Amino acid sequence: MGKILMGVAMIALAIVLTSGTVLADRKAAVQFYSNGQYPQALAEFQKLAAQGDVKSQFNLAIMHDKGQGTAANQTEAFRGGGIRPGPV
Repeated sequence: MGKILMGVAMIALAIVLTSGTVLADRKAAVQFYSNGQYPQALAEFQKLAAQGDVKSQFNLAIMHDKGQGTAANQTEAFRGGGIRPGPV
């Protein structure tokens, strides 16, 4: 029982630590976007989206739709910036 509880605690800790990193990186990506540094914002959002960050996937879709940091591409915008989910 103690090993199971320890395992659950370790998983919870990993989730908390990882989510803080995603928030910090997303904040940097938003700052790039706000400053009109679209290629940098695009790169940051792509990294986060690949990790499953839904907000970054949405932002990528908007950037692809508007052609910010990349050529306008409505197909990629519809796909959420080209990020495809992994195996379920």
